[in-house]
Amino acid sequence: MAALCLGVVSSATIAPRSFGDESNLKQKTGPQKSPPPLLSRSERREKLRLLPEKYHQWLEEVEPIITPAETDSFLRLESDAQRDFFIEQFWIVRDTDPRTARNEYEEEYRELLQEARNKFRYLSSDRAKILLIHGRPAETWDIRTCDQYFQPLDIWYYPYLEGIGSDVLFLFYLPRIGADYRLWIPMFGRDGIEDLRSLDAEHRGGGGMGFQRECTKGEIIGAAIGWGLSNRDRFTRIYERPEVDVEFAARTMRTTVILNPDAPVIDSKLEVEYPARRGTRTVVRLNTDIDPAEVNVKDLGGNLFYNIDLIGEVIRNGSLFENFRYRFDYPGEGVTSRIPLSVERFLRPGTYTVRLKIIDINGAGEGILESVLEVPEVKEEVELTADQRTSARKLDELQQQLFSGDVSLRILPPAEGILTGLLQIDTVVSGEGVDHVEFWLDDRKIMTKREPPYTLELDLGPVPLTRRLKVVGYDANDDLLAGDEIVLNTGIDPYRVHIESPRITARASGPMRMAVDVETPRGRSVASVELYVNEDRVATLYDRPFVHIVDVPEGLDFGYLRAVATLDGENGEKAEDVVFLNRPPNLTEIEVHLVELPATVLRNGRPVHDLPKEAFTIYDEGSPVEIAKFEYVRDVPLSIGLAVDSSASMEARMNETQTAAAGFLRSVLRPRDRAFLIGFSSVPVIATNFTSDQQELARSLASLRAEGPTALHDAIVYALYSFQGVGGQKALVVLSDGADTSSKFEYSQMLEYARRSALPVYVIGIGIPIVERDSRGKLAGLASATGGRAWFIEGIEEIESIYRDIERELRSQYILGFYPPDEVESGGPWRHVRVAVEGGEVRSIQGYYP
Repeated sequence: MAALCLGVVSSATIAPRSFGDESNLKQKTGPQKSPPPLLSRSERREKLRLLPEKYHQWLEEVEPIITPAETDSFLRLESDAQRDFFIEQFWIVRDTDPRTARNEYEEEYRELLQEARNKFRYLSSDRAKILLIHGRPAETWDIRTCDQYFQPLDIWYYPYLEGIGSDVLFLFYLPRIGADYRLWIPMFGRDGIEDLRSLDAEHRGGGGMGFQRECTKGEIIGAAIGWGLSNRDRFTRIYERPEVDVEFAARTMRTTVILNPDAPVIDSKLEVEYPARRGTRTVVRLNTDIDPAEVNVKDLGGNLFYNIDLIGEVIRNGSLFENFRYRFDYPGEGVTSRIPLSVERFLRPGTYTVRLKIIDINGAGEGILESVLEVPEVKEEVELTADQRTSARKLDELQQQLFSGDVSLRILPPAEGILTGLLQIDTVVSGEGVDHVEFWLDDRKIMTKREPPYTLELDLGPVPLTRRLKVVGYDANDDLLAGDEIVLNTGIDPYRVHIESPRITARASGPMRMAVDVETPRGRSVASVELYVNEDRVATLYDRPFVHIVDVPEGLDFGYLRAVATLDGENGEKAEDVVFLNRPPNLTEIEVHLVELPATVLRNGRPVHDLPKEAFTIYDEGSPVEIAKFEYVRDVPLSIGLAVDSSASMEARMNETQTAAAGFLRSVLRPRDRAFLIGFSSVPVIATNFTSDQQELARSLASLRAEGPTALHDAIVYALYSFQGVGGQKALVVLSDGADTSSKFEYSQMLEYARRSALPVYVIGIGIPIVERDSRGKLAGLASATGGRAWFIEGIEEIESIYRDIERELRSQYILGFYPPDEVESGGPWRHVRVAVEGGEVRSIQGYYP
């Protein structure tokens, strides 16, 4: 690999390994990787024997609270830097209050550890383990004066223990032969009281309940024995480890460079370059490449892909400085040379050790690279990306406005993505004369601020709704000076038009600069942008920047500017934006809201397409309403979202799921249709935005990796959010194998958002047992509430017929519409709707928000 700037400074090589017949190897799809099995006893003993003493001691200290999976992961680590990082993460996932700088759990555990060392002979003793797991008891009784009945006893009282219950009494006894106390555990079929009896009691034949009268604390002894006998079943939970992030160990292993001695070795070498500087850090470019004959290829409906993971560690002064993970997905056709893998890190000048692990996701091959880096100081600044250049341009424009002398009021755009909860809105004011600023949300004034800074803390609610925010500045005479307006939560549709200026102005007339920004889907360009003043087209622009001086008629009381963009290509899709001129800022729009109900009618399981309007009746809160819109649509363009569960539990069926999903998109999507893909495990991630490109969709499916917990509710909310601003026929298809385990959105919040979205959700539950009624019921409830359907299947082979059913329903639907009764106010609560039909079974959404 040729050096790009400063050349190769170091390299490491892996010895090649024979792979036999390469032509056969390239045509097969390798097995999905599975987590390594737990270590055997002999393997664990050997790794413990080789473990440095300080880490051996750490394992002994945390033995009561560390899980078997965590212990195995720790023993598999190969360097002290990895072990130190593991220990740091071990305590972080147990932190009871991550908002504070202190880790309260770790501090308390270390205090208990010292207490256990001071009081008990061994950390492995029963009393030490109970103390470290459950904390200090509320009260204890050390009983040594009842030797005519019992061995020495130690009784601990806990008012409440999670998973065990209230008024817990643990009874520890000193065995006749033994040096340390044991926890008394009565067994079914044998009460075990004889274990507690002293030698004197046996010689005298002592028994019965006389000890309660004769012994000091006899009633407490009796209560402890009674609690134990009554709660035999709870003793199995006494030594259970406290609940933690179960994915911690697996996640750590996925980002740790560890050699698998049984894996076929991928031959490669590492080359390092230092092409530029970024701030105070040097850009470190790590380059390697691999022979395509040494990795397997995945076939998704005729689309071939290589899927490679690259895991890295950077070590400085013996400690893990950072670790990282990259994914590479390359088309499997037409590869005639080695497959390049390149990543960049930003490091300050100094000495580091870098370790890389190459993993063939579709096979078993792995490779390890290691090199010492002497990172130099570089003078050349890194070149800006296209996004960075765009941001810089907008910043320059804002600065020009600030120093122009004209009065302007601009909203600083918040971060992109889903916006919920509390959000701080900041504004920038330039020029003189602004006396007060009004904030408007969805055409309702919510605040007036009379002193700078003109900021607002806005509560957007728990789910991401589209909101229109407006700020207006006035002088001391209440005359409008300037303003701005933005829309929050606009979805992910990459085709969008926005009139950047003007937004809100004082009396507009005469020449005015009109600037338009157009976002386009990847691979598409703008054919033209038409500018209108009211309904008069005043200009057609064909090249960026889309800026023009328009002439606003003198004396215009109320009007608007409109920008209409047309994409290139055969379909020539259009999008537009409108800005009102000389509109009273306190004018509230009254929207007459037509409620649309997409409805599918089935007869004998097949869609019915010949019903008249008279066959339908719509009930709003139980009362019939007039049908104001009736239309039967067939073969209209579709916009489909596909949300695929890529959590760790899907690992065994991930390949089949990817193949089935690719088959669905290939068979359903037509040239005018488009789809987007979301993969979800611990968080939902857009794998590809709206596109009609089958190969891009297949590539994105191939890139999904099965790992992590299941954020099902978050994924559904994110997927539905992605439809914001998208018109026409649309639907969401969800594939998952189980219940939600890690979402921030509750089921009720997700369901409310799905209702507001007013589009059908089709759910395919894979391998969810019948006994999991809660999981099945929630998924079925979601589908029913949105006019979709839910299927529960055992194997992926059943999915093809389901996809055909979904397509038939989406390609042929009735669109019904009605106007709510006059007394229904906008923003009111959810209203239940039912559609009845003669001659078939109807499926539609079950309600709406006014």
